[in-house]
Amino acid sequence: MKNLTERWWKSMKENNAVNLKQKMNADSFSLAEIIFRFLDSFRKFWYLSLILVILGSIFGYFNYKRTYVPSYESKAIFSVKAANYDGNKKSSSFNNNQLTEDLCVSFNYLINNEVFYEILKRDMKLGFVPATIAITPIDNTNIMNIVATGSNADLAYKTIKSVLKNYASVTAFVVGDTKLSVIEEPTKPLEPINPYNPIEGILKFALIGLGISLIPSLIVALFIKTIQTSDDISKYLSIYSFGTLPFLPPENKKSKTRKDCSILNKDVGFRYLESMRSVSSRCDRVFKEEKIKVILVTSTQSGDGKSTVSMNLAYSLSKMQYKVMLIDGDLRKPSLKGMVHSETPSFSMGEFLDGKIKSSQAIVNLKDTRVIAITPDQSTEHPVDVVNSDNMKAFIEDVKDVVDYVIIDAPPCTGLSDAAALAQYCDGVVYVLKEAKARVNKIINTLQEFSYTKKPILGCVLNGSYESSKNNYGYAKYSYGKYGYGIRRRGYGTGQYGMYGYGYGDSPRAKYGYGKYGKYGYGYGIFGKYGYGEDQYGYGSESAYGEAYGEYGKTSEKEFKSTEHKLTKHIKLSSTEEEKQNVENERIKDEQLEEEQKKNPPTRKEIRKAEKEFRKQLRESEKQAKDESNT
Repeated sequence: MKNLTERWWKSMKENNAVNLKQKMNADSFSLAEIIFRFLDSFRKFWYLSLILVILGSIFGYFNYKRTYVPSYESKAIFSVKAANYDGNKKSSSFNNNQLTEDLCVSFNYLINNEVFYEILKRDMKLGFVPATIAITPIDNTNIMNIVATGSNADLAYKTIKSVLKNYASVTAFVVGDTKLSVIEEPTKPLEPINPYNPIEGILKFALIGLGISLIPSLIVALFIKTIQTSDDISKYLSIYSFGTLPFLPPENKKSKTRKDCSILNKDVGFRYLESMRSVSSRCDRVFKEEKIKVILVTSTQSGDGKSTVSMNLAYSLSKMQYKVMLIDGDLRKPSLKGMVHSETPSFSMGEFLDGKIKSSQAIVNLKDTRVIAITPDQSTEHPVDVVNSDNMKAFIEDVKDVVDYVIIDAPPCTGLSDAAALAQYCDGVVYVLKEAKARVNKIINTLQEFSYTKKPILGCVLNGSYESSKNNYGYAKYSYGKYGYGIRRRGYGTGQYGMYGYGYGDSPRAKYGYGKYGKYGYGYGIFGKYGYGEDQYGYGSESAYGEAYGEYGKTSEKEFKSTEHKLTKHIKLSSTEEEKQNVENERIKDEQLEEEQKKNPPTRKEIRKAEKEFRKQLRESEKQAKDESNT
């Protein structure tokens, strides 16, 4: 242990410059990273985009409806010919085209002025000109258009007629001998040139809403660097990753978080259970290799899920037949009591260490586990002094002699010295990071500050991964296959009937699976033979030959009470070396089988054959169960 600490401390000092360089470069981005982070951020803020698009569409519809004004157009077409035509068609055409362009410029100036408007008003007997007038040439021709555009079809037509009637009075000196011939008389418009189409307004403002909604994702992608994957941990932090835990959605739409995230609660789902099993297996391996006994679990900031990880790590190690002590080390805001559902009187850690409350009242053996826990629910005055007290030191030393592992759920590192003070009692630190929450620079700063405790960071757990919560565990197609782990999928998902599967399924008789009735299974089903079920050779209640917590099984009960350890005169823990060895052997076989199946996925023929065998075994099992029930 001492060698590990010295080696880690030396590594931290040598790599301090490297960490600083990583910190300085944490704001540099590649195009691929920007795109990935933008898409990942957009995936999290999609609801904002949806809301703004809907609001923009609604606003666009009513805005278009309010501002829409129909526009009617009445048009007359003239041809222009010069008076001095010499019979040369080519030169005459050029002269007429040039003359048309010149006349359009002059006409626009003469007609669109107050003098001519007064003439039009008197002629139409109106107090205003109800339409706009435009004169435009047609390119490379001697033809020009006179167009009157207004919101009323009758007035637009009336305006163009008045223009044709009175234009000569103001343009005679400009036209001179030029011949103007009307090619097309104006007509009364029947339909507006801009038909009512609210889709334009809806699309316009929907796109504006979408653009606004993308701004947060763009800011995150360009300026905020966070830990998104396990690869980011090694890339930016140079720390070993124990694994990734998927995001657990809330139990209902009103709550923002899930109340019960314990792995003892099967409702958390197979994916989380399997991920936690993988994380705890890696932790156990590292703890054994480095001879770690007291583990401090902390994080950068609150809300990263360190308490959940502490609790589930304790439960997982307990299932491996270790005796575990779980301590709520957050003396300011203790939270573990509600999570583990311990029934102890209200107290603070300071009161316990001062002897104001009995250990038999403060320390509880959590139901159906090998975990003993001390979970105060009141804040402690002067927490740093309490942590540094001799009583705390003596308590930790006493506990170490009784259990296999001590897990301390410490407060976050940022801004407080509590975690650093608790570090003096630990052998190593498990650091919890929540996906896309704390900035990389902040994490690096925190780790550098925490490094002065000279306690090794054993590894990180990436918590709350959205990607991990959505990905299947493999290639899935058929669930009934011999190696099928998926719901009707060929792969490694949450199989219900999968033989050799790891499924936690609710359907009956999953052989070698975590499902109910699992024969030779490794799960927590009912009536699992050789499994962790509740009938034969299992670890549940009523196990006849089980090796753990059997309430009525003779062999189980005998082995369970064969060895006894006392923390207090009221709390006892029991275990056998044989139990540990059996569970370890099962875990090794489990991992080997999993690796073998990933390398050699089953063929369709094997899957169909396994389906046949399964149905045959299912019928036999049902018949046997029926006979047993009748008996």
